[in-house]
Amino acid sequence: MTSTNTETTEAIMIKQDPKVEQLARFALFSACSKKELQRLATIVDRVDIDADHVLCREGAPARECFFLIDGEVQVSIGGRYLGTVGAGEVLGEMALLNRRPRVATAVTTTRVSTYVIHTSQFRTLVEEMPGIALSLLNTLSDRLAELELATA
Repeated sequence: MTSTNTETTEAIMIKQDPKVEQLARFALFSACSKKELQRLATIVDRVDIDADHVLCREGAPARECFFLIDGEVQVSIGGRYLGTVGAGEVLGEMALLNRRPRVATAVTTTRVSTYVIHTSQFRTLVEEMPGIALSLLNTLSDRLAELELATA
């Protein structure tokens, strides 16, 4: 098979993989190449969660991060409502990056579909794909600014 045929076959495989297509829609992964998205698809698990489920609790150790595909999650600190996150957003990445306990509680308010990545895979992801690390820094910066406004 020629190089062009191999590239065409890879493009068809990517196009046919709904997991890769969904991951490509996340702003966090907008700078990722097709190969990076394929790699990412191998390390995340899709999970469907009912409403009123605690995804993470303030003060608890962090074991995973969530990339929301569908549904809504309410976020609070110290019982104080901060906001709602939904499809296309990432949740729980701060605690995985700084290896500290969760800073907020997140509860599903609707049925949620999400990709989940666990701590060790998250570290690998950030090390292997520097573009994601930069996107995460931007996301964290935005979150900190929102937190400052919410707690002022």
